Amino acid sequence: MALTQIITELISDSAVNTSKIANDAITTDKIANDAITTDKIADDVISYAKLGTEFTTSIVMPSVTGPLQNLYPGQSIDVSYFYGTSVSSGIELRFVGGFDPNIAVNQLAGATFTFTGANIGSIVAGSYIIGSNTASYNIGDFYVEIVLNPTQQTDTAGGNGQAQAVTILQAVSVPTVDFSSAQVFTKTLTANENIVFTNYATGAVKDLLVTGDFTLGFTTGTVNTAAGTYDGTVSNLIQVICVDATTPTFWVTISQPQI
Repeated sequence: MALTQIITELISDSAVNTSKIANDAITTDKIANDAITTDKIADDVISYAKLGTEFTTSIVMPSVTGPLQNLYPGQSIDVSYFYGTSVSSGIELRFVGGFDPNIAVNQLAGATFTFTGANIGSIVAGSYIIGSNTASYNIGDFYVEIVLNPTQQTDTAGGNGQAQAVTILQAVSVPTVDFSSAQVFTKTLTANENIVFTNYATGAVKDLLVTGDFTLGFTTGTVNTAAGTYDGTVSNLIQVICVDATTPTFWVTISQPQI
């Protein structure tokens, strides 16, 4: 057999022809089974109804109880006197240097009293405050008497205090923007406040509507101001974007109504 004939027959046998394609043909029915159809596209459309509350809800910014904080950072506080009875125990505190703690009756209830050094009588550091009186002024300093949990006073001894460094700790409620709970947060300040952020994700943006003529701050991670300053005499639109959730970093812009 001539070489030319062999080559021709081999090519012919491997030819891509209609009969060979037909066995594994890509047919309309096979395409239709996995077809991208209008119905399938529509089912994944991002619609208002499918968006969660984190994108569609406006709420009043809640305050969440945070960790214990020093109520008087940097202030020197001494123990002036202590006492114990069968039903209660207490300590008179001296706020050194004429500092007025501006304490209302029982304002310190629920706080924790701690100090450095040895026990005061049988009162131990970390005792629980169940009551307090108002501050009184005497010879250049303010004095406050606190009532402690009686179970933390094991004898009825009383006496002059010692110059321990006293700290009063209390869990303070802080306004909190939970990125997973709403899109818009409203807040009227009634005191100086620091807002914290929780459940944030990179790229998430939230809107805050804040008023109240007090100092406003942010204490989560690093917060950079892109534009504007807070003016508590009017309503402020504060837009917050999280640019890095791993090392919490945020940018904020602050604006007021244009008059």
